[in-house]
Amino acid sequence: MPATCQTNAACDLGTQQSPIAIDSKTATLIDPSTVSLGIPEAGRVEFENLGYTLEVMLPNRALTAQGKPYTLAHFHFQTPSEHRLDEEHYPLEVHFVFTDATNGIAVIGFVFQLSETGDCDSLFSSVFADVEAISEPGSATEIKSLDFSDLTEHFHGYDPLSLDVRHYNHVKRLIRFNSRYTQNVPGDESLLEMAARELNGL
Repeated sequence: MPATCQTNAACDLGTQQSPIAIDSKTATLIDPSTVSLGIPEAGRVEFENLGYTLEVMLPNRALTAQGKPYTLAHFHFQTPSEHRLDEEHYPLEVHFVFTDATNGIAVIGFVFQLSETGDCDSLFSSVFADVEAISEPGSATEIKSLDFSDLTEHFHGYDPLSLDVRHYNHVKRLIRFNSRYTQNVPGDESLLEMAARELNGL
């Protein structure tokens, strides 16, 4: 069981399956006008190595999804990507975790593709510039400033974010493989349950 599941009973017992394999030919897209993301520039942000992921604490930033407001709690990283797009895994995925007034959760994920020219999205270039300062689990550092304007412009796009190999290798060395297993088509039986039943001869 991945470390991210050890403290989350819903990961072990929940019935809503995530992550999933997304088929662009059959996926139903929502109206982009029903979802808006607003994350202003932030200063003096905490960046922490939790041992199983790297996390940036960033409260009081907003998401509105189908008329419901959410507040950003943090964002963290998974390697490789948890979701697959048209059967393709990506090297890295970032999850922005939001909560509402009833403790409901909304998560926005972006995948990264390694750049052949050394390009890196400006936001994550700023984040990963300090990654060596948190090389030990439990360590933390402060990021002076984060500008989310490129990310919000990318929000309704479909292309992966750019990530240079140097930053990727630093992140991968710290969090290694920390992704959950891709699950079945939404609504179908969990692949882990199917595998367990087969192993037990049921």
